[in-house]
Amino acid sequence: MCSSDLSLIFQIKTGYLYFQLGSIIACFMLGLACGSYFAVRYMKDIENFNIAFNYSFLILALYPLFIIILFNFFLKNAGDINILVFLSILFIPSFIIGGLFPLANRISLDKNDDGRSFGRLYAYDLFGSALGALLTTAIFIPLLGIYPTLVTIACVNLVALSLVVYDARC
Repeated sequence: MCSSDLSLIFQIKTGYLYFQLGSIIACFMLGLACGSYFAVRYMKDIENFNIAFNYSFLILALYPLFIIILFNFFLKNAGDINILVFLSILFIPSFIIGGLFPLANRISLDKNDDGRSFGRLYAYDLFGSALGALLTTAIFIPLLGIYPTLVTIACVNLVALSLVVYDARC
C-alpha cells in the first residue's frame, strides 16, 4: 500500500492529519516571518553583521543535536510529544532562518553594491533549501534514520559555517 493511501486512511480514521501538517507548515512560515521582521527591525542596532550572522548560523548548526537530546528526554519522560511542544521546537530554527536571510543580504550589500548579488543570494537560498529537503527526505532519512540524519545536518551546517567564516576572512 502506498504512503498516500496510508495518509488518507489516517486522515479518515483520525481526522487530523492535514490539520497537523498545516500546523507544522504554518508554524514554520510564522517563524520565518518573525525572524525576518526581528532582524530587519533591529538591524540598526547590530554593530557587526558578520558576527551576528556567524553566531546565528552556529546556533542553527547545533540545533539538530539539541533536538536529539530534547526528543530523547520527552520520549523517556513523557512518552509522547505534544503538538504544541513540537511546534515550539520547530519555531526556533525557523525564526533563526528567517533572520539569517536579511543579515546575509546586508553583508552582501556591504561587500558588493550591485543588485545582482541579492538575486544570486536568493537563488542560492532557494536552491539549497530545495536540495536539502530532497536529500533529507528521499535519501538521508530512509537510509540513515532520523537521529543520524540530524547529526549529518549538524555536520553539514558546521562545514558551511566554517566556509562562511573562512570566506569572510579572505
